Amino acid sequence: MAQPLEEKLTYAFRTGGFMALTVDARRFLDAERVLLDRFPLQRVSLDKLMLDAMRAAVPDLSSTLS
Repeated sequence: MAQPLEEKLTYAFRTGGFMALTVDARRFLDAERVLLDRFPLQRVSLDKLMLDAMRAAVPDLSSTLS
């Protein structure tokens, strides 16, 4: 990994910052493995987080339909 990027990642991790990274789709798994090996990270699906938040925001209408 290039040194400036490594420093930015280390700083963001240490300070609780957020970084959005882009990578060629063919190298995604390699990039993910490198990040998970270098930092104590947890893989999170932003799609799942957003869908869960939207579902939680919508009232349960099933009880009103009966």
